[in-house]
Amino acid sequence: MAVNPYAPCPCGSGKKFKFCCQDVVADLQRINSLSRNQPEVALTAIQQLAVKHPDRESVVRELVVMLLRVNRVQDALNACTTFLKAHPDNPSTLLIYADILLQATGFDSSRRIVHRAFQVCTRQFPKEIAQIATRVASEFLSRDLLPAAREHALFALRLENSEEQTTASILFERIETATVVPFLLPFFSSTTQQQLDNNNL
Repeated sequence: MAVNPYAPCPCGSGKKFKFCCQDVVADLQRINSLSRNQPEVALTAIQQLAVKHPDRESVVRELVVMLLRVNRVQDALNACTTFLKAHPDNPSTLLIYADILLQATGFDSSRRIVHRAFQVCTRQFPKEIAQIATRVASEFLSRDLLPAAREHALFALRLENSEEQTTASILFERIETATVVPFLLPFFSSTTQQQLDNNNL
């Protein structure tokens, strides 16, 4: 399908198609066709295209997707890292980087990137951020960290804004029926707790 050169680029960069991906779209379509029957040839082609166009979000995203298909997770993470060094707040690359890193290393190791994705990507990609928040909530629940699990599940529910029985809503119900959640105590400072003790509370 032809794209109006002055329409927003389908890659989501916010730029006009003419000034973004117009000159690489034919290469991407060819590589995508190759990937169906010749995945290794397609991977080599997208790697070469990424060297030629290191600042094209659509090229980097396709490279990351192809690397993940052949289970080269670390290479996919490296491709995201390289791109984000030059474009630290690029929403779609930051989103996929946070998602891959969270699944590969867990929340403790990916906390900074995940929170950055929450800040940068939520408005543009609410459903995808809801999925990431649900994964975080699930991890916290498995570790019996109920207040953190509840906080992230609620965040996901707000973003989904749906009456359907989504993964986030099912997870939230599990959290709510778990043992009593001490909502405030984890956030008390030691000074606050001492003041409460002094007041015999």
